[in-house]
Amino acid sequence: LQKTFEETEIKDIEKANKTSSEKSVGLIDEEIAKKQDENDLLAINAALSMLSKTSKKNNFLNSRKDNTLTTINPFSKNVFKIGVLIPMSGKNKSIGRDIMMGIETAFFSEGFYNSEIIFFDSMDVPDEFYNLLINKNLDLLIGPVFSDKLKEIYQIVDHIKIPVLSFSNNKKLKNKNVWLLGKMHEDEIEHIIDFGIKTGINKLAIIGENTEYSKTLIFTAKNILLKKGIGLDIIIFEEEILNNRVKLRDKIKNISGWKKEHKNKLILPKPKYDGILFTGSNEFILKLAPLLSYYDLNSERVTYLGNSKFKSLQLVKELSLQGTFFSSSNEPNIDEFRSEWRDNWGLNPSYFSTLAYDLALFAKKLSLEEDLLNFITRAQGHKWFTGEVFLTEDGLNKRKQVVNLIENK
Repeated sequence: LQKTFEETEIKDIEKANKTSSEKSVGLIDEEIAKKQDENDLLAINAALSMLSKTSKKNNFLNSRKDNTLTTINPFSKNVFKIGVLIPMSGKNKSIGRDIMMGIETAFFSEGFYNSEIIFFDSMDVPDEFYNLLINKNLDLLIGPVFSDKLKEIYQIVDHIKIPVLSFSNNKKLKNKNVWLLGKMHEDEIEHIIDFGIKTGINKLAIIGENTEYSKTLIFTAKNILLKKGIGLDIIIFEEEILNNRVKLRDKIKNISGWKKEHKNKLILPKPKYDGILFTGSNEFILKLAPLLSYYDLNSERVTYLGNSKFKSLQLVKELSLQGTFFSSSNEPNIDEFRSEWRDNWGLNPSYFSTLAYDLALFAKKLSLEEDLLNFITRAQGHKWFTGEVFLTEDGLNKRKQVVNLIENK
């Protein structure tokens, strides 16, 4: 409106000079002032008219699937457009911060000349994000991190038309054009069970807590063991027991068959199990391991097995967990990456930072490809710092597994 007024003002002055050069300056000023009043009135009426209309934003909130809606595209022309949906506020903002560090480190160190990245907060997803996704104004989406946010996207967007590289590992959320790139703990469990059987385990105790994470791993382990004819007991520790030291001790005594022996008796009875598979959180494992060790189910008498949860400084330094075998992705170049990261940031990278760095470099490669989907699922896979990964057409990732031993901390 300001530009229009300025143009009108110039035209009016020229017109006034041409038509009546004899008119006084006062008359010209009066004509211009009158015209300005008219423009001001038009502007006010236009503003009132806009305010009285139903808000497009409100319509969008009520029905985000309306793909006729448009918004200003925040990206430059002729660039590869990358959206990143991560928690930037709330209780998980530290995870989002780690991911942002990984992506930005890759972006600024490797030179993304033909790409642009915009971050969106998954704790408060703006309408702009869904508009870009629905109208295919993104070429690639990195994120979200958690399953609930991925479910929300599925509810709002009918058909996802661009590749989505999610940090989730929830196999139930497989979808077209969506790849779940979190650690597939079920694959790790299968690998470590195979290893345990080769070492001679015949009776395995699967211990876990009453969480979805534990239940998923227990279900996987149970099916594998039943198919292989290996004896098993599933032992769930409820929160009430975990938070009560006396009840926890009693339950572990019952599991181990421990009883107070005469002080001169040096030979312990054979353990009830020859293997224990841990399926809980780090806090759960740290709470149980010392008590299992004290009540004669230590890692010298029973083979401790686990997944990549054990790739944690807390667990590696815990004395009662020395001798534990656990499976994880094969990461041949991870030491080189960590060393460079420490030089830059003065600390070790988190898993999310490392995976985010991988995904940013992967996005750079995708920006140079014409057929993105074919490149993503190529038969030879992709070599990342988080391991050699094969992305399957059904949206899952397969990584080569290795068995690790915790020894001397």
